[in-house]
Amino acid sequence: MGNIVKTCLLIYTFIFFNTTRCCSCKASNSANHLITVKCKPSERAALLNFKHNLTYFDKEVSSSWESEECCEWRRVSCDNTTGHILKLDLNGVDNNHLLKMEKLESLAYLLELKQLERLDLSYNNFSYSSIPSLMGLMKQLRHLNFSSSSLSGLVPCQLGQIPTGNQLQALSDQASVYAGNPYLCAEFLSKKYRSKVNKQDKGTSNEGKGRNKEILEKMGSDLVVMSGFATGFWGVVGCLVLNRRWRHAFFRRLEDGYNWLYVRVALRLRAAKSKINKR
Repeated sequence: MGNIVKTCLLIYTFIFFNTTRCCSCKASNSANHLITVKCKPSERAALLNFKHNLTYFDKEVSSSWESEECCEWRRVSCDNTTGHILKLDLNGVDNNHLLKMEKLESLAYLLELKQLERLDLSYNNFSYSSIPSLMGLMKQLRHLNFSSSSLSGLVPCQLGQIPTGNQLQALSDQASVYAGNPYLCAEFLSKKYRSKVNKQDKGTSNEGKGRNKEILEKMGSDLVVMSGFATGFWGVVGCLVLNRRWRHAFFRRLEDGYNWLYVRVALRLRAAKSKINKR
């Protein structure tokens, strides 16, 4: 009997401790779940400084950039563990610009975003400013997009150097990063892309030559017609102007023709009236 009681007490003690342990684990997990990671104050300040240097910012997005928690702002994505900002998707759509900026030096504020991996600034209006070389300091970037953003000048060579490997291959291998900026030049683009651009340029030049040839042929035919008309016109008029006898004979012939036509018409009208009166 004593052994049975001891066995029961052991089983009860085992069940009690396991139940207490499970409850404590669940409580700690739920507590951890309730803890929300907040954005870094320095990164929030950097975004606000960037915002204040814009000449235009979409109202809906701008209005959300006011709360204390910057990870909840529109177009901003943060790391759920560290609270660092990872993505800034500030792209517009076609001609609907999300933001406008006259000088891109304001991008220096984004250097404070130490963990920023994605920066999309496509389809915006940067007033044909040049990309600052400070963009090369963003070593952590994996994706950058400046397409169709009214840029000009040379792309800093620093952008072609950061970083190597799988990071930011788009900067050195894809023209789509800078597409839609006809006044922008990137000298460090890969040879593969350069050869592609050269082929496109050759094709465009051949098409241009063909069009120029057609235009020249059309202009030549028009010149032949115009020269023939001018030669015939001035050949006749010049003779009449320079030769008095020919001029008098010409106008006399015109007058005779006019008189003959007038008489013919008058006789026909008189005959028609007489027929009508007889009826």
